[in-house]
Amino acid sequence: MKAKIILIILFLNNTVFAQVTNVSSGVWSNPAIWSNNLLPVDTTDIILYFDLVIDINSSCRSLQSNGHNVTINPGVIFNITGVADSTVDVDGNLYPVVLIGTQRWMAKNLDVSHYRNGDTIPQVEDNAAWGNLTTGAWCYYEHSTAYGVEYGKLYNWYAVNDPRGLAPVGWRVSSNLDWGVFAGFLDDPVLDIQAGGKIKEEGLVHWDPPNAGDNNAGFTGLPGGYRGFSECFTEGYMAWWWCSDPDGANGASSVDVYNQSYYLEYNGSEKSYGFSVRCVKN
Repeated sequence: MKAKIILIILFLNNTVFAQVTNVSSGVWSNPAIWSNNLLPVDTTDIILYFDLVIDINSSCRSLQSNGHNVTINPGVIFNITGVADSTVDVDGNLYPVVLIGTQRWMAKNLDVSHYRNGDTIPQVEDNAAWGNLTTGAWCYYEHSTAYGVEYGKLYNWYAVNDPRGLAPVGWRVSSNLDWGVFAGFLDDPVLDIQAGGKIKEEGLVHWDPPNAGDNNAGFTGLPGGYRGFSECFTEGYMAWWWCSDPDGANGASSVDVYNQSYYLEYNGSEKSYGFSVRCVKN
């Protein structure tokens, strides 16, 4: 039997205040988000995407990073306060946010189908049409909405560079410089631990073996593959993300990481390719 939950949620300057009573003991872990009125549906599935202080019977406990579990004793009344760490795109899609060094990154791939001004980004499935594009477009890997649910959309670089804006207000598509700062914070040359291993989702749910990654940074990089001039490749094996920087007349910068590697690699790619996108806060 699921426990009864009584919730009072107030929002003030992006701060969440919640009071919960009559909760059975157990661990709350995954997947509801305590922001934007997405309230928990039961006592076993809650993830905390922002830093919290939990006051239980006048005893404070601080959670300093994302994804911690919270164990509740029966009948306890407690208060939660914290600054919500998530953002929303123009379509209403919610993205958890992770702090990496001094940067705030989206912790999932972009999945928006409209530019920031509300104009539609065309979905292009035809292979010949995709390869000849010089304007923004998106697709799902192998045109599968199931892949889209897992990995988000693949965008050509023309969508990334469109002046109408691909990222939510206050955010930008990550640049070469952003990725350099990111890797500089995560790399540990003494221990030879590289950023690529710290940003990949742990385990083999999405990644092909052996997946040399532990998601230490909370970035949750997924191997969404890419779309070339026509076909799609490397799902399960590689993650590719666009950078906002051009690289010659027909190319643009990108970064990638693959299943066997700890390294984040920098490349130049054709602008017509379809890659995932991650955004960083301005």
